[in-house]
Amino acid sequence: MIGLLTRLGALNDHMVWHAFFYWIDGYCQAAKEYIAERSKKNPAVWSDLKFIHAKVLQIEKRERSRVGATPEQIADIEDFLKSEADKG
Repeated sequence: MIGLLTRLGALNDHMVWHAFFYWIDGYCQAAKEYIAERSKKNPAVWSDLKFIHAKVLQIEKRERSRVGATPEQIADIEDFLKSEADKG
């Protein structure tokens, strides 16, 4: 829904990055094989997620370069998933 609302202009890209990058990137990375497989059968099924992930990745790279951080510093996906699971 966030991807769709951003694509339609109802949400600002930078605002979405600021509030949701951690989860958008984490879950996209964790589910990338599943998303790729499902997209072969139905290209539209994850199109809004792919759209917003690409948008927030662009912003993340730009913002990290401003503070000297690198994209490689993005949290390891296993640590992300463990952290999310521990919260539940």
